[in-house]
Amino acid sequence: MSIMEKIYKSLKQLDYRLGIQVVKLDKQILSYNADQDFDTACSIMVFIMLHYFKCIKEGLISGEEELIYIEENYATGSGIIKYLPFGSKIKASDLVDLMIIISDHIAANMLIDFLGLENINNTIQENNFKSTKLNHKFLIPKLKNMGKTTPADLCRFYLMIDNEELLDSECCTRMKQILLKQHYKDILTGKIKNDNEESFLDIASKSGKADGRIYDNNTDSYISDAGIMICKNGNYYIAVLAELKAGSKISLNDVKDYIQTLSLDIFNYVNYGKYYENKNM
Repeated sequence: MSIMEKIYKSLKQLDYRLGIQVVKLDKQILSYNADQDFDTACSIMVFIMLHYFKCIKEGLISGEEELIYIEENYATGSGIIKYLPFGSKIKASDLVDLMIIISDHIAANMLIDFLGLENINNTIQENNFKSTKLNHKFLIPKLKNMGKTTPADLCRFYLMIDNEELLDSECCTRMKQILLKQHYKDILTGKIKNDNEESFLDIASKSGKADGRIYDNNTDSYISDAGIMICKNGNYYIAVLAELKAGSKISLNDVKDYIQTLSLDIFNYVNYGKYYENKNM
């Protein structure tokens, strides 16, 4: 049984729903439930960033605008703006950094108000991410299900960023630079970094996690990660999204551990090919 056959077998044995898409040089390496809709959690933030840079490119905004933090945008969870007083002013470009780098929910909410929810979704559709939609602001714990996407859409976003096919090359470069600074990289790279220092260089990514137990009404839980895997042997693109039904005895940490192992197997397969196949037969 090949490594890919073992991967597909393990995916089919899961007690929860998981989707994954992996591409290298426009060639599909792995696809499983890749066209199914999943809750995005914070992974949807990259599409807010996309529309922000579209507005920059078109001269509609400068990024220097100072936005005011108001009570209506308060959210629990990730971020640092929640520790600032209402009325604080924060530059739009800094909000983009906070939203992507530390997944600041309030930064995302302020940008949604600034850019417009409908405008963001229009940009998503204009770029042919047909299964992706931002539903509303990140008003945790009051509102859940911030957005939806598919592994195929999310994987293609990162492929297009790296190929400089979204907006223009300057915008893609700036978006990739921000994604490289993201702090929460361990979902995809947690088991890769230790043993592959010579081959693995970095990841430009945006992860997401939503524990359904923290909401006012308990709901399903979600974990996701996607990005550009930057390797000496050439980059590849991966998106993984998973869903746990409310009441499941499986924890998000269990799912994270599986995704880390899955990502390591894919990394070894993509980078070492037949050598890795023969070693693990």
